[in-house]
Amino acid sequence: SEMASPAPPRRFATPKWLSCWLEFPFRVKNNQTGEYVEEATAHAMDYSARGPINQCGSFVGSAMIRVAAVKAMKAGTPTIYGMKPSSVLTVASLIVNISAGVTMPFVGALVDHTDHRKIMGTVSAFIMTVAVA
Repeated sequence: SEMASPAPPRRFATPKWLSCWLEFPFRVKNNQTGEYVEEATAHAMDYSARGPINQCGSFVGSAMIRVAAVKAMKAGTPTIYGMKPSSVLTVASLIVNISAGVTMPFVGALVDHTDHRKIMGTVSAFIMTVAVA
């Protein structure tokens, strides 16, 4: 396993006022040294974001199935895009999961071997928010 190392010099620094408000509820202190553990803060923020993302995904999934069913009924056919309306969500999940499986090693290597962890997290959170909205 890797040992935590001191933070490298940062090219991108979050403004202090923004870090204070966004990260404060998730801050974790080391009991022995009294210093904040940045990895634990990121881990807490990640797990806190998963609940709303999963809840939003369930609403978007049911909406996709309903919209596909309505389109199929209006077209007068039992299929839409060559598949049953109930299969649209499954096919969409298949496409998303395959593309995630292909890109994860590259993004993981980029995050692990550069000092751009925070900016990559910010960009991926923005992309997820835009994709769902």
